[in-house]
Amino acid sequence: MGSSSSSPADGPTQLEDKYYPEWIKNPENIKDLTGKVALITGVSTSSGLGFYATKALALKGAQCVITVRNVEKGEAVKADLEAKLQEDGVKPKIAVMKMDNCDFASIRSFTDEFKKQYDRLDIVCNNAGVMGLDVQMTKDGYDIQIQTNHLSHFLMTARLWPLMKATAEKYGDVTITQVSSGASHKGGPTVDTANLNNPHPSHGFLLYLAPFVLGGSTGHWARYGQSKLANVLFAQELQRRIAAAGLQDKMKLGQRTECSQAWLPPIYRSPRRRAVA
Repeated sequence: MGSSSSSPADGPTQLEDKYYPEWIKNPENIKDLTGKVALITGVSTSSGLGFYATKALALKGAQCVITVRNVEKGEAVKADLEAKLQEDGVKPKIAVMKMDNCDFASIRSFTDEFKKQYDRLDIVCNNAGVMGLDVQMTKDGYDIQIQTNHLSHFLMTARLWPLMKATAEKYGDVTITQVSSGASHKGGPTVDTANLNNPHPSHGFLLYLAPFVLGGSTGHWARYGQSKLANVLFAQELQRRIAAAGLQDKMKLGQRTECSQAWLPPIYRSPRRRAVA
């Protein structure tokens, strides 16, 4: 997940790699992706879902594009990915592009540049996010959690949709994965469609207990839950529209929670084991 502000390029965070090495070696868990283009948002540290998704995709031959707010940090992560993959005898194809989920103009600039550089888009992983922050308004006038986690991914996906649709029609096997969270349902969060900037959207009883476990205030986690529920609703509606467009056999949409230990979007798996949320 991304951070709420740009950080100095002082090198990526290192965490112990417990689950990835053995899982990725099983050919039934992930298929060859040579020739495919993958977009993974918010890969700003050498840990977390975005890092390992990129590592898996690049290992299997995909051209990976990672987005970051701070390009220097992104280049440091890219160097780390390349070093680790070269240890496995792989020369990965990884590009770093700037995209700030707190700025709609940055989303538009990124999507315009992406379409200039790439003529297909097979895999999208909407991974970038922030969690449990104070109320902060972006330059676009939205609370930082709802804009970073949902609105900017919505805008990016919408602007890249024609490219994804064309890829699906020509090649098939396009996947969009929306990273959500258990917070999308635990504690009964809601989406205040009348006021996405509501500092304390309504919720169930359990969310009142969140600050005792996680710190912060109930409002922090109610707004986070709102943004993660918005991710799920977006994914469900997008899947419905994919089916309505007659693309359900060529384009799939997956949902994954942030706490999954062995998380990978559906397209990474062998066809007979594909699980679509």
